[in-house]
Amino acid sequence: MNTQLRLNKVKILVWLALFFGGTLNAQIVDTVTLEDLMRVEVTSVSKKPQKLANVSAAVHVISAEDIKLSGANSIAEALELVPGISVLRLNGNRWGVNARGNADRLANRLLVMVDGRNAFNPAYNGVFWEDFQFPLEDVARIEVIRGPASSVWGPNGVVGAINIITKAASSTQGGRVVMGYGNSEGGYGRASFGGRSDDERFFYRGYVSGQDAPNQVGFGGRAPNDASRYGAAGFRVDGYLSDGGRWDASGDFLNRRANGGLDYFLPTFTPPKGEEHTSHALRARYQKALSETSEVQIQSALAYGDLRLGAIQDRRTTFDLDAQHRSRLFDRHDVIFGVNYRYSTDEIPSTPVLSVETPSLALHQIGVFAQDEITVLDTLKLSLGLRLDHSKLAKSATQPSVGLTWNLTPTQTLWARASRAERAPSRGEVGLSLNVVTGLIPSPTGVPALPATIPIISTISTSPTLSPERLDALELGWRSTWSAALSTDVALYFHDLSKMRNIAELLPIIPVPGATPGALAAIITRGLIDNSGAQETVGLEVSTDWRIDRTLRLQLATWLTDTRKNVNNDFAARIPKVTASTRLSWSPSSAWNADLWLKHVSGRSATSASPTKLRNAQTTLDARIGWRFLKAWELAVMGKNLTDSACGVYGAYASVATEASNVVPTCFGRAFAVEVRGEL
Repeated sequence: MNTQLRLNKVKILVWLALFFGGTLNAQIVDTVTLEDLMRVEVTSVSKKPQKLANVSAAVHVISAEDIKLSGANSIAEALELVPGISVLRLNGNRWGVNARGNADRLANRLLVMVDGRNAFNPAYNGVFWEDFQFPLEDVARIEVIRGPASSVWGPNGVVGAINIITKAASSTQGGRVVMGYGNSEGGYGRASFGGRSDDERFFYRGYVSGQDAPNQVGFGGRAPNDASRYGAAGFRVDGYLSDGGRWDASGDFLNRRANGGLDYFLPTFTPPKGEEHTSHALRARYQKALSETSEVQIQSALAYGDLRLGAIQDRRTTFDLDAQHRSRLFDRHDVIFGVNYRYSTDEIPSTPVLSVETPSLALHQIGVFAQDEITVLDTLKLSLGLRLDHSKLAKSATQPSVGLTWNLTPTQTLWARASRAERAPSRGEVGLSLNVVTGLIPSPTGVPALPATIPIISTISTSPTLSPERLDALELGWRSTWSAALSTDVALYFHDLSKMRNIAELLPIIPVPGATPGALAAIITRGLIDNSGAQETVGLEVSTDWRIDRTLRLQLATWLTDTRKNVNNDFAARIPKVTASTRLSWSPSSAWNADLWLKHVSGRSATSASPTKLRNAQTTLDARIGWRFLKAWELAVMGKNLTDSACGVYGAYASVATEASNVVPTCFGRAFAVEVRGEL
């Protein structure tokens, strides 16, 4: 008892020091100054560079150094560094990433971009995180906006936007190699090389990347449908013109194969096993300053994808064109406006698992936006934004935003924001008919012709009048830089999500007769998805970054999410109420660094109406130790879930894991990996 009391006192003292330690300036970091922190810029909030202190949004920036020291081996893992972002590892090669009261593998309310290119697949309005396989070493930073971003980026930036920004080719000259092996990761490797022209107006780099991951440890042993492998390659080139303009282009090519996935089994249909995705993406951008107060930017992208998830297939070509212009007017107005056009054509063959009314469809979407940042006073800025979009699926979407930032002092900022965002129905939701196994029940005893269990098959279709979901949001934040050693960030929000997709109408149950008279081969339930769902969410996000001295850094984050109203049957509100993260980075010398990362996720109880919402509490500890044994080479040893915490994701599915291993997320024990990285 006395030990516990002492621990509690220590915790209280640490928290007091974090929040009021701005006056304790005895140990200021030599390599980071207060001016450095105040000059940090982000570009994703308003499609222009802005000082973080002047942004009226909840923004977090993951640096390249953060990614390396965390031991992350994928973009999804790196996003766990962001307060307010929920990252669920569904099995060995699949992730669910979302924010603020939503958790879904397809993340169709969280927009994802790579260098400003919309990476969303219109088939399901989401991304598969395992498809981002460019080297993490080529990522300059990841800007994460928590809260609506649709007034700039368009429909589907509902609860946030993530922009993965890669390094300019000029900063990745020479060769780099990463090789690793682990009991969970399997073998993986990444290599890239950069060069330049003699006049230093043209820079380039290319990369190759690959991984062969084994089956993971799941419920009671190895998961038989969990292995995956991929091969990827790509390039980036940057050019600098004599007239002051600059351009860059990039390409990414991927082939990924995995067992398991969405291999829903049906009594009368055996779908193809596994998952395969081939994708190619090309992007080009041109920027030029027309004057000291005017700048233009044009970007285009072409993407092709051939995706198969068991019986579900999607072959698609998508073209994007973006143009924008920024100018300063009357000294107090910083105006940016632009237009976006997207064209997508696809083929979605019908199968007994999934069918759509129109197997092949061409879609056009056009959007226009404008943002005005008004300097009301030297310390007070007002931002007004509006975006209009029109398409066959999004109908006509009007998405406004109003933001206010008040610099109380040069290091203390209050901000507030009100906005509306919409999520357009995906291509796959139009005329959808889906048949999936949603449960298993024991078969009657004494009937030898029957299997041990009888599947419950849900046949789900969409309303022909499905309309966009709508979010109205209010946010309030406080961003503080107490010193070069200490900063805090607080965000409070209220989200009112209406017109959500919802299985509102349950049609009569249909029994499927078995081979034996009076026996059943399956039970079929039927449901209709419409827009009758609704959800209200309130939340608080608090983070602290404390550089204790030049060798030690402590990062704390806690976020609370409370779903006050939840009238829907999709994956919303499947995240815990409380998540806490403590990360300690120690660099005692230039040759050594160590990183400890403790994460806690609260549990969630199930109800008789929603048994699959059960979630076990989980506390995990990750660690990374790096040793620079040569000037340009480092050896790292990493451990994940060192506490061997129990499965925390979708715990109610455990009872059917053996029978439905293709669709059940696995749980993970301790994982270890060793990695070597260096420059050639």
